[in-house]
Amino acid sequence: MAVSLENGSDGINLGVVTVTKNRTALTGMAWVRFRSIASATTTKVCGYIIGTNAANSRFTMQWASGTPGRLQAAGRAADADNLRGILSPTTLIAGPWFHLVGIVDYENTLGAIYINGALDTSGPLDGTFTTAVTANTNSLGAAIGSREGGNGTQGMNGDIEDFRLYDGVLGPNEIQTIYAAQGKDGYYAHLLHRYQLDDLGLGEALVGAACLADTERIVGVPIGTPTFTAGISTPRGRQKHPRARGR
Repeated sequence: MAVSLENGSDGINLGVVTVTKNRTALTGMAWVRFRSIASATTTKVCGYIIGTNAANSRFTMQWASGTPGRLQAAGRAADADNLRGILSPTTLIAGPWFHLVGIVDYENTLGAIYINGALDTSGPLDGTFTTAVTANTNSLGAAIGSREGGNGTQGMNGDIEDFRLYDGVLGPNEIQTIYAAQGKDGYYAHLLHRYQLDDLGLGEALVGAACLADTERIVGVPIGTPTFTAGISTPRGRQKHPRARGR
């Protein structure tokens, strides 16, 4: 199963989290199927926000209003940092499932993006951090498929399944293994958050999303009215996963 997020106003609110504190790097990933790509606003796959500057996330996977369909992995280390990220050269398309991975290496000011198990881009971020490790402050808001804080803005219009956040930089072999297993890999090393988003039947409303990681078992609550739909780990929902356009 997967969770269907519609009209840019649905999502899953994780509230205050501590897992992004004191990290030298973070790797996020999810299976995503977009219903539409064109957007006049920033669209979030996930976000963990710190401090008072709501424009800057500790960690986020998103596309910005000027680059619809081009995934950005970005974040900030110190609470006062500006958002620093890396932008995919590939334009995603509506319709097929994609396995998206974003890496932010705060210690080395590097980033990487993988699409369907293959490296899409890697290299320096678009600026530097003031520290080599994230601040020792809680994330004041975190969300899946929506802007951090649970206000229902910057939401993605599509379906999402098996969202994960790992401590550190996952390597190419690990990412390929996770992609190829389609949610059945059992890879828990360095896992901070994992929400499979497959716990109810087709058409049922999401009332809570349980975290499978031992680090911080936060139960996510719905923003708007997300419902369950056929996903990548649903046998009848499986399909081939084409590369995106625009390379």
